[in-house]
Amino acid sequence: MRTRAAITLTAACLAVVTACGSTATTAGGPERYTSAPADEPEDHSEEDYTGPILIPDMTGKQLSLAVFEATTLNFESSAHDALGHGRVPDVSGDDRRWKVCSQTPKAGSYTSGNFAFAVVKLDEVCPVADADEGQATGSTMPGVEGKAVTAARRALGNRADITVTDASGLDRILLRESEWRTCTQQPAAGIKLDGQHVKLTAVKMEESC
Repeated sequence: MRTRAAITLTAACLAVVTACGSTATTAGGPERYTSAPADEPEDHSEEDYTGPILIPDMTGKQLSLAVFEATTLNFESSAHDALGHGRVPDVSGDDRRWKVCSQTPKAGSYTSGNFAFAVVKLDEVCPVADADEGQATGSTMPGVEGKAVTAARRALGNRADITVTDASGLDRILLRESEWRTCTQQPAAGIKLDGQHVKLTAVKMEESC
């Protein structure tokens, strides 16, 4: 009777252990049981962060270094000539001749957008204000006096009928318009454009109008 009762009790205990999902951890001797491991929490520490980023100050840096730093933050970059001479800076990282004068977005702001740098050559002085090289919108004559001839052409748009002559009277040919500065313009700034011919005069950058 005692033997049959002991067998019945042992079977009942094993049934309880099996129902609880426990497993034996030792072979022979006193049996020890541990609970099945719980599911580990997911690790999100390596997920990419795509929200707004605190923008660092890039002014004064070489353009190539600024572009590299922007790339490490997953930003794309563009650059334009801050002096309005119409030169096209290279943002591939190979051109080390330029430095950053100003940037958009501004340092200290939060954004997920991309960088636009206003730059000059390393041996040049940054202007007080970034020269506006944007193409004109609407049908009003922009003010282009003082701008590089290349910048003046962009401001007037691709469909403008433009003639540029040497303001010195020497009748020189403008081989590199980025090296020439606009002295006068006709029509004057603010005049409504309606297909009329635009006349500009210019001198070399180092010359006076």
